Amino acid sequence: MRTDPGFDPDRYSEDPQDGRSHIRSQVLSDFYSLLHHDVAGQGEPSSETWEFVKGRKYQKLSARELEELDRLASVMSEAPGVGQLLELYLRSPTLRLEAAEQDPYCFLFSTN
Repeated sequence: MRTDPGFDPDRYSEDPQDGRSHIRSQVLSDFYSLLHHDVAGQGEPSSETWEFVKGRKYQKLSARELEELDRLASVMSEAPGVGQLLELYLRSPTLRLEAAEQDPYCFLFSTN
């Protein structure tokens, strides 16, 4: 998405998110799901989780956040194992999600 000059982000928009923001939230949702944390949970996600995954606009991300998302996309494209996902999470401050770390079913729970 960030390296292809012909990429059309509008093809991926889903109201109320623009295409780049929607792709970001989907990658994060997949990442946490692979760590056994359902960002939606059994009911509605917490407001903190919702804001982090769905509410953040791509245009407002810092250079560090973009770098960590690029690293995440690269790792995710290689069918990573749980160990690789945990290592990436622990090295990436902007990907931290308190709800995931407190979820007893999540692989992150035992790292605290």
